[in-house]
Amino acid sequence: MFKYLPQLDGLRAVAVYLVLAYHAGSTFPTGSISGYHHWTGGGFIGVDLFFVLSGFLVSNVILSEIDAKGTFNLGNFYARRVRRLLPAAVLVVVATSVAFVVVSDVVRRIEMVSDARAALLYVANWHFLDQSTDYFSQDLKPSPFLHFWSLAIEEQFYVFFPIVIALLVRTGARLGRYLAVFVGVLFVASVASQLYWGAQETTHAYYGSDARLYQLLAGVLLAMLLRSSTRLFEGTRGTTLAVAGLAGLLFLGTGILDLSTTSRGLAATVASVAAIGALAVVPTSVPSRALGTSVPVYLGKISYGTYLWHWPIVLVLREVFTLGPVGVLVLAFALSTGLAALSYQVFEMPIRTNPVLARLRWTTVASGLTVSALVAAFLVAPVLESDRRPALAALDVVPTASTKIPGDGPVPAGIDFKALVKVTGKSKNCSATDLESCMVVKNDGPLVLVIGDSFANMLGPMFTELANEKGFSLAQNVVQGCPWPEDLSDTGQAPDDVAQCSVSRDQWYPTALAALKPALVVLVMRPRDDNTSIRSRSGDIPDQPRGTLIYRTMADTVSKIRASGAEVLMIQSVLDAAPALPLDCLAKSTRLSQCAVQYPETFPASDGYMEALAASVPGVTTTSINSVVCPNPPVCLPYLDGEPVFRDKHHITVSFAVANREKIWSLFARAGALRGAGLS
Repeated sequence: MFKYLPQLDGLRAVAVYLVLAYHAGSTFPTGSISGYHHWTGGGFIGVDLFFVLSGFLVSNVILSEIDAKGTFNLGNFYARRVRRLLPAAVLVVVATSVAFVVVSDVVRRIEMVSDARAALLYVANWHFLDQSTDYFSQDLKPSPFLHFWSLAIEEQFYVFFPIVIALLVRTGARLGRYLAVFVGVLFVASVASQLYWGAQETTHAYYGSDARLYQLLAGVLLAMLLRSSTRLFEGTRGTTLAVAGLAGLLFLGTGILDLSTTSRGLAATVASVAAIGALAVVPTSVPSRALGTSVPVYLGKISYGTYLWHWPIVLVLREVFTLGPVGVLVLAFALSTGLAALSYQVFEMPIRTNPVLARLRWTTVASGLTVSALVAAFLVAPVLESDRRPALAALDVVPTASTKIPGDGPVPAGIDFKALVKVTGKSKNCSATDLESCMVVKNDGPLVLVIGDSFANMLGPMFTELANEKGFSLAQNVVQGCPWPEDLSDTGQAPDDVAQCSVSRDQWYPTALAALKPALVVLVMRPRDDNTSIRSRSGDIPDQPRGTLIYRTMADTVSKIRASGAEVLMIQSVLDAAPALPLDCLAKSTRLSQCAVQYPETFPASDGYMEALAASVPGVTTTSINSVVCPNPPVCLPYLDGEPVFRDKHHITVSFAVANREKIWSLFARAGALRGAGLS
């Protein structure tokens, strides 16, 4: 019969503070705090330890009930899990949503709504995987609900694993043998999934339930092993394994070893199994007695709350104060531990120990899930999408010029930030065998074909309006992250986007151009001159310099288009607001000049490549729309003629492009692109 082991609560404390130490520095650039990362850079393996420990404890609880009663009550199990996990999670999601109304602008908060909902419904890991959110990225402001990904995996395990055991018990099967086979097969499959995705897509390896299940199952296998024999962990050997396991976890929690996340996770799983097994079998060892003292045990008991609170607190501290990682660590430790203790005593424990709720098993389960779903459906969006300006966050603004900026004035009221964030254009893409899918507008006039990436997507509604007004037909082949040159691939994009790009570019031009017969092909993409993930799709000339590769692939593609008889218009790089976030700034500022963007002194080399091709190849033109985006350089206002200009660091808003379509069309005409296509 499994009994409570206080030293394992102490081990929980080790796990949660490893994660907290890592997160305290994770929002800082690595190079600026290399010493801190040296000691905490692997602290995310605290989650790996949590997984193994959860699998061990849950399986022991279930198997002990079967030993004592000969059966397993699924309703009791789920009701206990709901009372244990859902109240605190709902409380933290609601409190975090309210806190970010105070410290963050509405533009950033709008993107948090789906994150909060995924957290409440325990699908956060798949949600962030679908968004291709890089857990280790320091380029983007992370979601305050990002840490719910690990809780989602645990909850998914808590749903399916007890059902398997209940079915085995009900069928009268020999539980030990069949369960061992089932868990063993799943364990091997999950390790294989981790190894596969670790080599193919590290984000899936980190978030995917299939790739992470092995750590929970390692805990299950350990529990089953100890039920049959404890010899491996007894005596001096057990003490040695406890010390080695803990030391291994602490060492892996540093950044000293340069390991992939897959390798570090596998090593952390082995160390966790060693530590847990030895601590459970040898309670009198020095590590067991140290972790079993009152302070680490209490910190372990509230570790769930500490984990829930610590990440939003880290982000709030970074929003409001100018602190180094050590300062963030100290304050996050104190605040998250304090809030966890308060929540544990006055909120969580009264719900967990309520005798009425304990009797109402399935009612408790249904009620808990209903509350979580209702909060997700009806509460988080109105709170997070509130258009109030943040009260505490310091403004990250571009300094105003020494003289008055032309067009400066108060930030207009009533800007629909939600629409500006959500509306990114409506793209169409097609394969060479389904060209009809490219068609957007069918009119009697000549066909204009727009090809490109997200920059083409942001101009798509503008081209649609122009097609309807001027009577030309419109087709698109637009794929996120996909450059228009046929042989150019951006391998840094999400794997699905890379695959779709291959379908929409490889050998597409000859077939599409011959079938569609466009009069004008408009080529648009984000510059990739400094992008180290740019590759030749065909794989030839692997050592070719990036600039040479970009120019060659541009020239080859333009040549194929001209051979079909179509005119070519290449749109040069659209003004980049980076590192500023003008739309975010507008949401928390009072004057437009606070959010002004500086006109760049230089532009990408690929703009020059386009000019060279336009000068040397008949029927090829190029133009820039930056005179519309920024009519009064060197300072560019973020709001012009009733429309916000910039959607994010790299894109202009769809509404601005649509509102200024006649100005942009005039630029096309001035470049000479329309006359040869019969569009002037």
